[in-house]
Amino acid sequence: MEDMILLQKEVDKSLLSQGMSIPSAYHRIFCEKIGMCPQHGEKFKLKILLDGILYEVELINQNFDQRVYPNHPDVLQIRYSGRSGLPQALQVKFPKTTSLVREFQANPNNSRRQLSIPDTDKEYLILYATPQKGVLLAETISNDEFVAETKEIVKIPEMDYELAIDKNATILIETGFKKVRRLSRAIGNSLKSLYRYRCQICGQAIGEPYGSQLIHAHHIVPFTQSLNNDAKNIMVVCPNHHSIIHDRNPRFDWAARMFEYPNGFREGLKVNQHL
Repeated sequence: MEDMILLQKEVDKSLLSQGMSIPSAYHRIFCEKIGMCPQHGEKFKLKILLDGILYEVELINQNFDQRVYPNHPDVLQIRYSGRSGLPQALQVKFPKTTSLVREFQANPNNSRRQLSIPDTDKEYLILYATPQKGVLLAETISNDEFVAETKEIVKIPEMDYELAIDKNATILIETGFKKVRRLSRAIGNSLKSLYRYRCQICGQAIGEPYGSQLIHAHHIVPFTQSLNNDAKNIMVVCPNHHSIIHDRNPRFDWAARMFEYPNGFREGLKVNQHL
């Protein structure tokens, strides 16, 4: 199922009530996997399958004035209303975020502020493509599930965890954190496809001459320390660079998008579409 990943979203107020945006870097992958893509100003009907129930939604390419904003990328969104029943179902599946949103809205001092969900309270929605055109499959990770599963993850060395979530790895970890591991794998697989299995550091698709798609997903800030599974904390690297990074533990300069090694060597990214 991981190969059919479409989108991983942190749950927020918008997702619980009206919809979600699809990052522009993922538009091509998203459209390829569902077999349809609305042009500027178009919309398509879709259905989301959650816990065996189909909910009607729309895939919309927002109709902003391209003459005024000629360089602005398309704004692709999944939208739904309360009449669909999906917001109510999501609020049940994500009780922590729902509670935080309600508390925030009840405070009149927050009328001009935007709610920020703490990392320790985050919940996740994952969307997968299905063999049936126009139908997406939803999987949820509540905060309780995330906390329970990551209690075991933090005990594992980071390299072991990253290899364990790679479907090509030989290391297996027999624990109960299936959803969180699957989330890591799903995000990683999506990024691998985005970069067409090329290392962001050296730019090489090392498996290409052999008909292989061998490439690794690396958490920039170790997941076993940060529990940060966001795509912005993951990069795609070849096995050589992955091993070197974990061997020497370089500092990543976010502003320069560059690794700084203990011996003074600096190495940047040759390919970058999402960081």
